[in-house]
Amino acid sequence: MDGVAIWLPLVVGASAVATTVLIHALAVSATIDVVRHQTRVRHVGASFWTDVAIVAAVIFLALAAHLVEIAVWARLFTVCGDLWA
Repeated sequence: MDGVAIWLPLVVGASAVATTVLIHALAVSATIDVVRHQTRVRHVGASFWTDVAIVAAVIFLALAAHLVEIAVWARLFTVCGDLWA
């Protein structure tokens, strides 16, 4: 078995995982910023529908982060030839 042949897939996979972690970190940071801002302007707990809107915004951030991650992995698999174009 060629020891060098394992390094390229390992580096590519590790880079993709690191990118996924970075995207998650950005989403969590944005979530914290949204909740802190809403708390600072005293919208949190003001009414049921206000709280629903805040939760919906946070869920949207999580959805957007996951869609970006899916796109990153799909592009990676397409470039590597493991997925049809």
